[in-house]
Amino acid sequence: MPTAWRVHALEAALAAQGLPGRVTDCDVYALPAAERTRVVDLLIAEQTSFPMVMVDSEVVCHAGVDLDAVVQAVLGGGDHAGCC
Repeated sequence: MPTAWRVHALEAALAAQGLPGRVTDCDVYALPAAERTRVVDLLIAEQTSFPMVMVDSEVVCHAGVDLDAVVQAVLGGGDHAGCC
């Protein structure tokens, strides 16, 4: 899924639930150091890949975009470790 479409799909999923959210897309190297380390550690430990979604500095899904997992994370519920 192209970057612009991923951002649009995430924004639409959040809006459908009445959730305000700022969706951004960035390169892993543009992340703050702690988040970048978390992402790289996950990539190595899980032998996974991008795309990856973070909510409040926690990885919600990787190797794909799980819209339901993202919405649940924004709502504050669910175990989202390696959901994708």
